[in-house]
Amino acid sequence: MIGGQASFQFGGIWFGLVDAWPAAWLYTDAVYVDFVEGEYVLVNVAHPEVTVAVSAGDAVATTCTAEAAVPVAPVVAAPVVAAPVVVVPTYRYFTWHYWRHYWM
Repeated sequence: MIGGQASFQFGGIWFGLVDAWPAAWLYTDAVYVDFVEGEYVLVNVAHPEVTVAVSAGDAVATTCTAEAAVPVAPVVAAPVVAAPVVVVPTYRYFTWHYWRHYWM
């Protein structure tokens, strides 16, 4: 997903799905990208009569041209102390419902 759009790489170029995925297609079907009537389409080998429009993106760079990352000082996080949990005991033996069978 790039920018909320389903995308994939094929032949060194990024493609994004423009149309919805057809219900008859499985996600495991063999597909390929073709250039038909001036636009790129995704063609399913099992269902060649139905095509999905795709948008072509930039070619994938073959070399890394990014600069090396500049090291920064590590951030020391303050310890987190949880508030103590107070357990309030329940005294069942003080309740009438607990002792009522002895009193009757």
